Parts: sequence; C-alpha cells; structure tokens
Amino acid sequence: MKRFIKKITKFFSLTVLLFAIIWINLLIFPNNWSSSSFSITNNIKNHIESVKNNEILIIGDSRAVAGFNPKIIDSNKVYNLNIGGATPITGYFTLKKLLNSGKTPKLLIVSYAPFHLIEDDSYPRIIKEDFLNFNEISELYDEINSENDVFWRKDKFNYHKYNLVNRYKAYLLKIKFPIFFSAEIKNSKFLRKSENLKMTYDIKNQMGFFTYGKKDFSDLNNQEVELNTFNINKTISKYLTKLFRLANDNNIKLIYINTPFNEASKLNLNNSFLNNYEKKFNLYKKEFPEVIFYSQIYSYENKYFGDPSHLNKNGSKKFSNYVKGIIEHNKY
Repeated sequence: MKRFIKKITKFFSLTVLLFAIIWINLLIFPNNWSSSSFSITNNIKNHIESVKNNEILIIGDSRAVAGFNPKIIDSNKVYNLNIGGATPITGYFTLKKLLNSGKTPKLLIVSYAPFHLIEDDSYPRIIKEDFLNFNEISELYDEINSENDVFWRKDKFNYHKYNLVNRYKAYLLKIKFPIFFSAEIKNSKFLRKSENLKMTYDIKNQMGFFTYGKKDFSDLNNQEVELNTFNINKTISKYLTKLFRLANDNNIKLIYINTPFNEASKLNLNNSFLNNYEKKFNLYKKEFPEVIFYSQIYSYENKYFGDPSHLNKNGSKKFSNYVKGIIEHNKY
C-alpha cells in the first residue's frame, strides 16, 4: 500500500511540475508559442507605449493590415494599428489605449471587412495575446448579457448560460491557464521564437503593414460570399458606435474606408447581403454626420489579390494611393 501511495505521489508531483513548466513558458515566453499575429499585436502595444505620436492612425482588421501601406500614404504621418481578425471591439480598445497614453491623432481611419461586423473569427486571441487588460475584459463582458450578444464563433469558444462563467474563463485566458492553450502548445511545440522575432522586425520596419496573400492572382470567393445576407452583430455594432463617439468626443476626425473585394467575390455576392449592408451604413451616416464614409462595397481586378480576401503588393500599392488621394481631398 505504501509503495502504491509513493507512486501516486510521484506521478502527481511530476504532473504538477510539468503543468507549472508549461504555464511558466506560456506566461514568460509568448514568442515561443504564439502565431504570427502576436507580432502584429505586440507591435501595436509597443507603438502605443512609445514616444511616437503619429498624426494619422489606421485601425482595422487583416484586410487593412495588407491594404494600407504607410510608406506609400505618408511615412512621416501615418501608422498602421490594424490587427488580423479584429472587429470594432478591438478598434475601440485600441483608441482608448492611445488616448490613455496621451496620444491623440488628428485623423483616424477605420476599416473593417463586412464579415468582421458579423463575427470575430479569431476571438479570444486578443486576450490570449495580452492585448486586453483585466479592466478592459470586465468592460467587454459587462456588455454581454445573453447568448444573443455573443460576437465570437461558438465552435471555437463555448458560451455558458451564466455570464460570470464566461467572464472567469476570459480571466483564466488572461493568466495563460494551460488547459485553454492546448492547440497553441500542440502546433508550436514552443519552437516559434525565431520566426516570430523575424515577423516582429518586419512589422516594425513596415510600420504595421504586412501582406498575407503572396499570389499574383486570386479568383476565389471571400468569406462574405458564403453568407446569404448581412446581419451585423449586436455587440460589434455597439462597439463601432462607441469607437465613433470616442473619436468625436476627443475631436479626432474620422474616415471609414472599405478595402476592396476581388472581382470574383463582388460578382458572386448575394444581393440581400449587399442591400442590407448598404441600409445599415446609411443609418450610420445619418447617426454620425461628422464621420466621412467611403464604406461602399467595390472591387479590384483579381490580379491585385494574393488570396481571396487580401490585397497583394500591387494591390496594396493601388489601394494606398487611393487612400492618399482621399486624405489629400479631405485636406488632412
């Protein structure tokens, strides 16, 4: 019996030790296990904490990461604070962090794919990658009062009927509790440091710009084509309006600019999706007359896309010059 107890004790002790080693690695060495998105998120955090105070900042998702090239638009004034997979929820907290750090841009450009007004397909990555602090997590979960408020994919992160359970799951993510990081551990084996450090260098050098798609052509459909209609998520819509109001309350001029679809996706987009999207943005235009909207869904030729959703280098050059013209036209 004593031998059995010793074996159980030894096994338990080794299990606890292994768990502790994994937990410490998750907490202290994020470059070892994170995806490439961590480099983008961390660059934004570092930029916010730096002494730099750019006149024009861009907040959006991965299509904006690959579309807006600050070096083409105006390298002396512009910086790209976009995060792949982000929604206006992330955008609101990005602007709030900026203001809390004492930075107030003269112009804010906001850009989200229509798909990212429907759901956050990367959540809870913004918590796993330490973008949100505990107070921001609490603020976000105060907005989520029912299943109808959930803005994330439920197959990726289960929703519990008790909001307190959801909140504490988010807190456990924040402290890197290992049971929530099994996919990252399995996929990385804690061996991603060199590629993440290279990505960090590239992102910083390109001022937040990065091309996802590397092809010279894409005629495949983007995510919006798979949807029958456009139904904006309640929580995401709330945070988009909070973002607009926060900018206005701080005398920040705001322009909303859509990145283009590839030609194939625009042709195959459901009419109901397009009509409902336009109706929703017409309401935003009435509610926020101070915001300048270039929110229409339009397309570039397939040759300007590196994948179904993201512009390639030639596409970003064309689009960035278009954005440069918008900024000059509006005298910023």
